[in-house]
Amino acid sequence: MPTPAWDDRPQLREEWAWVYDGFLVLSKQRQAGFGANPISVADVCAYLDLVGIRETGQRIVFLELVVGLDEIARQWHVEHSRRDAKPKD
Repeated sequence: MPTPAWDDRPQLREEWAWVYDGFLVLSKQRQAGFGANPISVADVCAYLDLVGIRETGQRIVFLELVVGLDEIARQWHVEHSRRDAKPKD
């Protein structure tokens, strides 16, 4: 049975999977306080060192993309936390 939402979902291009995989690893390690804190640059650098990415251009691209994904994820979390916290009638 076809499901249009599934069939039309965004697809992650294979050449960017390394960025998304890294984001998922880093996101699980983030510090929490009053909500989710941003992924730190130090954590990104440590991850890149750990996986052996040394080329400056790749490191900058990774950092910029992870920061962007992190902003989107944290905003999503804030919006859904507010929605879930509203009293139900």
